[in-house]
Amino acid sequence: MHEGSTYEILDLLLSHNIDLGIVRTPFDTSQVNTFYLEKEPMIAIGKKEYFINTKRKIKDFKDTPLIIHQRYLPLINDYCLNKLIQIQLKVTCDDSRTSLIWANSGIGVAICPMSSLALPYDHSLVYTILEDKNLYTGIAFITRKNEEVSTLLNEFIERFK
Repeated sequence: MHEGSTYEILDLLLSHNIDLGIVRTPFDTSQVNTFYLEKEPMIAIGKKEYFINTKRKIKDFKDTPLIIHQRYLPLINDYCLNKLIQIQLKVTCDDSRTSLIWANSGIGVAICPMSSLALPYDHSLVYTILEDKNLYTGIAFITRKNEEVSTLLNEFIERFK
């Protein structure tokens, strides 16, 4: 087993170091077969003073300093550009756990997948599920294109689909 970012897992798969990758979307699918699991929404999470008014969309946080995992920065930037929303990026980081730590420090609101709530975090933080469907992200199983997938891997994939 190997742990790494989506891009590290793609590299391991394409270099034949692993036969199956589990990665988070979006990513370049041109060299892999993909088997998608259900997508999940992004959340905004931070100290309660950032949530005085009801906020349910990324545009509601346009005047809020944001903490964004680098993995989701292109997704969020593209969405905001298309919707003409200018966000205040305060921190970029390499891990959702780090985003939660920064949010706990009070310097801003972290935007991360809802599954981040399974990570250890300070439960005094407030969160809201963002309704922006174009910001949903998901998990995908990946295998190399043009290669037969073993019966064992197929059974593993089917168990989770």
